Amino acid sequence: ADLAYEMAEDEVFLRIVRTLVVDGYMDARGHTSALLEQLNRAINLVRDGGDTYQEIAHFLIGKRGNAYRERGDLENALRCYQEAVDLAAILGMYDRQVVGLCAISSIYSNTERFVEANLALDTAEDVINSEEVVDKYDADDIKFMKAYYLHERGLFLTFAMGDFVAARESYAMEVALAKELDESRLHCIGLVNLGTAEYMLEEFDSALEHLGEALDVANRNNNLIWRGMAYEALGETYHAMQEYPKAQTQFNEALSAYKASGVVSFLAKVMEYMQTQEQYVIPTEYLTYLDEQQSG
Repeated sequence: ADLAYEMAEDEVFLRIVRTLVVDGYMDARGHTSALLEQLNRAINLVRDGGDTYQEIAHFLIGKRGNAYRERGDLENALRCYQEAVDLAAILGMYDRQVVGLCAISSIYSNTERFVEANLALDTAEDVINSEEVVDKYDADDIKFMKAYYLHERGLFLTFAMGDFVAARESYAMEVALAKELDESRLHCIGLVNLGTAEYMLEEFDSALEHLGEALDVANRNNNLIWRGMAYEALGETYHAMQEYPKAQTQFNEALSAYKASGVVSFLAKVMEYMQTQEQYVIPTEYLTYLDEQQSG
């Protein structure tokens, strides 16, 4: 990518970055500073290219938003997601508009701006039910949009409303649609969220079953981030069951996966949870790593 960029081979450079960033590598393996530098270069290039590059700009800017989010910079993530949503609307990419609106809702929920979060979800639902979507997309595409929406609606019900029963139902519908579509990301993360809602309702057997399924999906896809999420939720479940040695083991596995993926904010969240509970010890290597990342 460096060579293509330096030689001003724009099309070659964009194809390389798209392969790394859009086609699954960054989602599965996380990102490094070097990869983000190439992504920033590509975004500057497509922005300067105007209408010619609007579609790839949408995808690259959305992925940059993901990277900002994973590093804890939520306001820049929100800015990128909104730009990506605006491009999707211009291009008539209604499926991508729904995905972006759900990401925006998530950021608002995470920053406790729940009115804005709910509005973004309502807008996503309106897009899904619009005549434009019915006319343009086939049944499976619409099911995917619904699954994505149900995923984010479940998160809203969890964090904004504290309604774990309604959240459980939303996640269960998401998981069913994702499994039918063979959509691994929504399937895995939906299972994690379903298991989490179940342990909050003290339905521990169901929680462990669904979180175990989530871990299987993560391992089949060799996805470090999903693996970390499954182990993190398993740790919280065992903590709620007061099985602290098992919880320690799961948290250690989550830390290992998040460190390997480079997702510092997820690693820090697990460590913060462990530090608030007297039963757990954070291995020194992760304390050192986090300090280096935050000071760097």
